[in-house]
Parts: sequence; C-alpha cells; structure tokens
Amino acid sequence: MPLWIVGKDFDPAPEGIHLAWSIDTIDRGMVEKTYKGVVTLVREVQLVWEIPVPLPRRPEENFRPRRNFPSTLKFNSNLRKFLVPWRGRDFTPAEERRFDIESVIGVPCQLQIVHRAGREGQIWANVVSALPVPKLPDGSPYPMFTPQPYVRVKDRISDTPDHQETPPTENDPVPF
Repeated sequence: MPLWIVGKDFDPAPEGIHLAWSIDTIDRGMVEKTYKGVVTLVREVQLVWEIPVPLPRRPEENFRPRRNFPSTLKFNSNLRKFLVPWRGRDFTPAEERRFDIESVIGVPCQLQIVHRAGREGQIWANVVSALPVPKLPDGSPYPMFTPQPYVRVKDRISDTPDHQETPPTENDPVPF
C-alpha cells in the first residue's frame, strides 16, 4: 500500500454541528507532552467519528474528524468533560475506576466542530463537543445516516504483511 506524503494541502471538516457516528477508538500509547517547559509522558486515546459530509477531493468518502484525549476520567479531565454531556449522565464510581472506551464505538451523537487557525495560517477543524442525538417529538429515534464501511486501525495493522509473525531461523540476527 502506498504511503502518500501530501504536505499541508488538506480540507478541514466543515464547521458546525453535525450528526455523527463514533467509528473508532485508538490507543495512542504514551505520548510526550510539554507544558510550561516540562516534558512528561501521557497515555492518550483518540476518538474518531464519521459525519455525512463528502470530502471535496474524494466525494465517495465522508469526513472522519478525530480528537486526542489523555486517558483519564479524573474529575476535571478533558475526556470526562467531553463524554458526560454525550452520555447524558456522569460516571459512577465503578466506571471511574474502569471504563471501556470502546463502548462509545457505534454510538451516534451531534458533533460540534470549530475552525481555528494554526501557527502557519492553516485551518484546523477541532472537535469541541458531543451531545446525544435528539428524539423526534413523538419519542421515536432521530433518523441517522448509515456510516461508510470502516476498518478499525487496530484491525488494519495485523492484516498487513509487515506485521505477520514469522518464526525465527538459525541465521536471524538478534531481534531488537
């Protein structure tokens, strides 16, 4: 599979409130962060959604905005502040201790995207909030779009030839 390097030429997801499906959660592992000159390692998770807006350069595909969060549900954490309005309730003490972030996959929401200018003048589409999808006045579910086929990141890696397990041979160098 080619790995295209395309530079800074990309189309940000449109601003506004969009109906969306949560389609993936990605464990980014330990990520180096700098705050006030202090470098620390923080475990991060990335949430990915799909909104029913076609990409300008590939109209057969929809936008898939994403947002990174430190993997914590402490009281003032960004992940908790983001998930509580979407879920419509706070976390129980048991959920605070152990919450499966993959449980948000397949959950619809209203996703708010705001544009912000980057340091070099580029426009970034930032996912700022998520709310539950409203019900119609008669109480029935709001009609949603059907998301396009999507293969989760964790499932893609194991299918590539570079990541297949091969038994070592006598002539193999010591693996590092």
